[in-house]
Amino acid sequence: MAQPASPLDVQPGVLPLWDIDAALARLPAEQRAKVAWAKAPALAALDRLEGEPLTDELLAEVAGVLAKPLAAVTSALWQTLASRDAWQSLAESGHRDDAALMNSFLTSEDARDTLAWCLGFVRSLVAFTSVASAEVMAQLRGDELTHALAQPQNVALLRAEAALLGARRLAHRDGDPERAAELIDAAFMLLCEVQDSMRHDGLWLSPFVAESPDERAERTLRYARQVRDALSEDDVETLDAARLRSLR
Repeated sequence: MAQPASPLDVQPGVLPLWDIDAALARLPAEQRAKVAWAKAPALAALDRLEGEPLTDELLAEVAGVLAKPLAAVTSALWQTLASRDAWQSLAESGHRDDAALMNSFLTSEDARDTLAWCLGFVRSLVAFTSVASAEVMAQLRGDELTHALAQPQNVALLRAEAALLGARRLAHRDGDPERAAELIDAAFMLLCEVQDSMRHDGLWLSPFVAESPDERAERTLRYARQVRDALSEDDVETLDAARLRSLR
């Protein structure tokens, strides 16, 4: 008989953006003791994103260190939660807490808009992976998830998650909002790569799945005003002169 598909067969590599301390606190004492080791390397890796120059190499190194701790904690949570609904509820609660924390911390409206896109896209990814049964999720081991995270198609996703986790840690520590905005911008570019790759495979996921038509229109107009405000008169004239006027 064919084996049921695992969450990794659906969209390998996606992880909710776990707060390590909060995730560990949700585990029974025995399970928590088994994965308590994950906290120190994860936080040490994220601390590097606070002060070191932000480069592709740094994000790659931090993501590489985070893979095993995050996989271990995720696997333990899957085994602890009683249902798929509980998994989805926990992930959604975390997303809301992250949005509230970082929106109050960020000083730039542009950064808050970019954060909303990033968190919305990750939320859609997590919801998509939740089609698997709780039994399959509970059987998934941390080493399998770690291996999946290392696959080429998941590199951009894990680096984006590392950047978002770094931004959230800055908010928790009342760090530099501008550095957090840099990390969010980096996450956005990486998640756009993930979205483009998924579209190429025929899958469309929106970061604003619950948005009404009126909300979409308001958001579009707000983006247009922000772009216009950022352009000088010379910029506008240059763009206007370069406008395509004929297909002949």
